Amino acid sequence: MKTIFANLVVLLLPVLCCPSLAAAADSASGSVSLEGITFEVVDVLAYPNRDGLAIALSDTAFDKEKMRKDGKVDTFDRMRHGGQVVTINLSKGAPTQCVDYSFQKGDSRTSGSVCESGVADAVELSENSDERVAGKMNWKKDSGERIDVSFDAPVEAGGS
Repeated sequence: MKTIFANLVVLLLPVLCCPSLAAAADSASGSVSLEGITFEVVDVLAYPNRDGLAIALSDTAFDKEKMRKDGKVDTFDRMRHGGQVVTINLSKGAPTQCVDYSFQKGDSRTSGSVCESGVADAVELSENSDERVAGKMNWKKDSGERIDVSFDAPVEAGGS
């Protein structure tokens, strides 16, 4: 019984004493269906990009430790990532009209952008600071293409 109680204390102590630490974990969920590719989102990576922020969502975990080795996380790190990726772009704190994608289709990699007036309106940010970004995107087209995701991540040190 003492062991069970001790384990509970160890597990709950960070949540009870320091709720901000418990909330600091990266989280991403939802699904994407775009350009003939459909996937479930499992990871998020946020990094400074040009005059704003890039929020990359993928079907596979980003190797963030490897990406940080040169002291910054940037577009090149995202491009080397092998999973399916959709990137929400922020410019001066607000969503842009474009979402970038990079998909593996068979033996080749396809990348591009979807730029439409409804893209920016589909993004809702609940937090947007120099340290952290959180929110959701719910964008759908009549054709069935959609991005329905939520995310919460620290902003990595980086550059374009």
